[in-house]
Amino acid sequence: MDAFEARKFDVPVRLTLNGREREVLKVADAGRLLLNDWPINTMRRRRAMLAILAALRDKRPIEDARQAFVDAAQECTIVQAA
Repeated sequence: MDAFEARKFDVPVRLTLNGREREVLKVADAGRLLLNDWPINTMRRRRAMLAILAALRDKRPIEDARQAFVDAAQECTIVQAA
C-alpha cells in the first residue's frame, strides 16, 4: 500500500452514488469518486477535489478534506450520514 492509499478519514462518509450505497474511508477513494463519478460539477466539488489533493500531499488536514467532501455530497443530496 502506498502513502496515498494509507490516508483515511477518522469517520467514513456514507453516500449513495449512481444507485449504489458506498462507505468512503480512504481519502484517495473520495478523490476518485469526485473525479470520475460525481453527478454535478460545482464549486463545492472543485473545492473538495483541491482539499483532497492537498491532504494527500500533507498540505492540509485530512479532516478538512473530509468536510469538503461531505459538503460536496450534501450539495447534490447523495450523502447518507455525515
